[in-house]
Amino acid sequence: MQYILAKQRLMPKIISSKLSSNNKKLNHRTDYFRIKEYIDNFLNGNNQNRFIVMPGLRGVGKTTILLQLYEYLIKNDVPNSDILYFDVSELKSFYDVNILDVITNFIENIHQTTMVELNKAIFLLIDEVHFDKN
Repeated sequence: MQYILAKQRLMPKIISSKLSSNNKKLNHRTDYFRIKEYIDNFLNGNNQNRFIVMPGLRGVGKTTILLQLYEYLIKNDVPNSDILYFDVSELKSFYDVNILDVITNFIENIHQTTMVELNKAIFLLIDEVHFDKN
């Protein structure tokens, strides 16, 4: 839970430091716009896509796109409490927990419900998922 709360508290700083290079904003890539379209459709109730997977080699910009999407959600009035970004490599290095543990903890402690009973849209932006073998 400490990890989740720290991530949510620090996300504005993480976004501003990672998305700007020498005070120059990083450009959005084609994949960003494709996923943003899914998000817009989802927010408007026009799309049933619930999972989007972004495969790619290391260093091609997947983390940057995730952070840009986080920033986009915040700018579109999605509450910070409805968005969780986390890096599985951090989970494995510091806490030795898996993805399901973090999501379950987030839903139970932040939203005061269970996965089965959750009745609202939340956004999980999960980076480096290959570090969780399950």
